[in-house]
Amino acid sequence: MSLSILGRNYLKTGAKECLINKVLSLFFILIFTSIASGCILKYLKYDGWSIGDWLINYQGGFIRRGFLGEFFYQVSIYTHINPGFYVLLLQIFLYAIILYFSYCLLKNDKNLLSYIFLIFSPYIFTFHIYNDYGGIRKEIIFVAILVFIVYLANLKDDKVFEKYFYRILLFYPLVILTHEMLAVFLPYIIAAYVIKNNGLTIEKSINIGLLLIPSIVSFIAVLYYSGNSLQVDEIFNSLAKANYPVEGGAIDWLDKGVSFGISALDHTLIDLSISDFLIMVLVSFIAYIPIYKKVSIIIKNKPAFGLVMTSIVGSLVLFFIAIDWGRFLYVHLIAFFLLSLLIESDENSFCIKNKLNVIPLLLLFIAYSSLWTVPFCCGPQTAYTKSYKENNFFQFMYPSINLIIHFFPEKKFLFCASIFPLLNHCGSDAAALPSQVGSLLNKGRIARQGIDKQGYLTFGPYAKLLTGEYEFDVHYKSTLAATVNVGEWDVVISNGDDKIQALNTGKITGTDGLEKHIVKRFIVPKEFSGKNIEIRNFYNGKGDLIIYYLGIRKID
Repeated sequence: MSLSILGRNYLKTGAKECLINKVLSLFFILIFTSIASGCILKYLKYDGWSIGDWLINYQGGFIRRGFLGEFFYQVSIYTHINPGFYVLLLQIFLYAIILYFSYCLLKNDKNLLSYIFLIFSPYIFTFHIYNDYGGIRKEIIFVAILVFIVYLANLKDDKVFEKYFYRILLFYPLVILTHEMLAVFLPYIIAAYVIKNNGLTIEKSINIGLLLIPSIVSFIAVLYYSGNSLQVDEIFNSLAKANYPVEGGAIDWLDKGVSFGISALDHTLIDLSISDFLIMVLVSFIAYIPIYKKVSIIIKNKPAFGLVMTSIVGSLVLFFIAIDWGRFLYVHLIAFFLLSLLIESDENSFCIKNKLNVIPLLLLFIAYSSLWTVPFCCGPQTAYTKSYKENNFFQFMYPSINLIIHFFPEKKFLFCASIFPLLNHCGSDAAALPSQVGSLLNKGRIARQGIDKQGYLTFGPYAKLLTGEYEFDVHYKSTLAATVNVGEWDVVISNGDDKIQALNTGKITGTDGLEKHIVKRFIVPKEFSGKNIEIRNFYNGKGDLIIYYLGIRKID
């Protein structure tokens, strides 16, 4: 072997080891820290979606999605520790499993560089960071199971793999009782088994078929016992008694049938471009190009690919009755990513043959990993970065920063300004702000004419600002013309004794269907330094009004 070949091999091995030991390990630690911070913050805020979804229980009778919540409820009664805390522990544990076994699988892959776009993409490991309302949901149970199965398959111990695979099939009916949607993704787990064994014998097919019967029964049961308003009230009451009161969120949707879901989807489609969503799907596929050989092997494995297509077709039904399209897409993308790790890599399947190709690839990598996300819900209107403030590199740190801020709310804006001197800015998605009317729309809030009454679409954030001049920035959109008033905004401050004093007021006008900004200044007088500040947006019932974001920055 020539010295030049030895040198190239050494550099290739050295680059891989460097990537694993320094970059990849650090990246996964940062991901875990950020996600765990987000989980803790949701727990502290009694979040109705990220925590409440896990606390659905059987205190009002058997109901879909209630198994795990009932377990936590019973444990909380016995231990006198609120059930939300157990949800938090499970969420952090599941993410630890996902990240640890994913790291082990990638570390042992012979061509790690071929996965570089997928690893740092905004949908494989960071989806739950960039989508705080779509993340930390029950699909992470499925992802944790699948990554564990793929890891076992790569250990080359067939007996251990076989034993755990059948145990998981026996256990999976309980997963379906936790959320019926997870039945749709079960074929991926069987596909992993098929790829591992390069097919199925008649005997194994029969065994799997028999073990799937309990899952089918569970799925039918949860569809039949979908839930009613009385059960919803009993669940809320039980959580209040267990010292973890939750309002709204996933529990509130339990008594909503298929017709309600279709109606909600119809309203969502007003602001959703199907073509934009399909473009986003195609952009997601770009990261799979470097592993195209693995993808082709999975596709050529007819039983395995048939199972994958079964899951995809099943989820298409969800697309017609639910609005969490980004969540469904995320599950498929990470599931196919994990299946690809079952295929042994060719060391030369992805390499840069010309040094001149390095810079374009680097620029593409930076853009791909930082300038877009996969919105969890309601369309891709916020998929692409519109300014440097929305760059994924900044968003990556937000959960940890927000957790710290949670314990020092009176210092929120001053703290943000010190952490981000380039931004000198703090803000919140409208979905995280209090509201009297309307509903969530991705990270924003929407009020619709003929459906929602007049009222404050957003108010808060009750920031304790010190004396000085400030500027607020509201991102919003209205279906009406710019000459029509669709509401009013005001900046108010608590004057004690429940008295409110306005610092500034104005009209909210239509935007002809385009996203626009209300940027105004206000002064906090010395006598009101440290008092609660609100920027309120009042909807007058005309047209559809969407509030996306509220930002505040200090001028002097």
